[in-house]
Amino acid sequence: MTFDDIAGMGPLYAVIVAVAFLIAFLVAAWLVRWRASRRRATVYALAGAAAVLMTLLLMRATFDITAIAGTRTLAGVLVQGLMGAVGGYVFARLSGSRGPARSPI
Repeated sequence: MTFDDIAGMGPLYAVIVAVAFLIAFLVAAWLVRWRASRRRATVYALAGAAAVLMTLLLMRATFDITAIAGTRTLAGVLVQGLMGAVGGYVFARLSGSRGPARSPI
């Protein structure tokens, strides 16, 4: 992989994954709010993994190509999914639900 490959595909892949995360995290937020508030980090991690895996599978099915060379093997796909799960977990931890706002008085 060359710098030109990264520079050419990186921004496009980032936008595609960002849209997938947006959809997945909106669904995760709804699930956490109505069903699984105690398992917030787990729900977001699963949503992140699902978002990345669905993105890869849909790109392969739609364009009949493997957009990311590392995902030509099952191991590569699983690693990408794992990184999506890490992204979802980090998002859940950084955006953690905060208690009600308190008055400074």
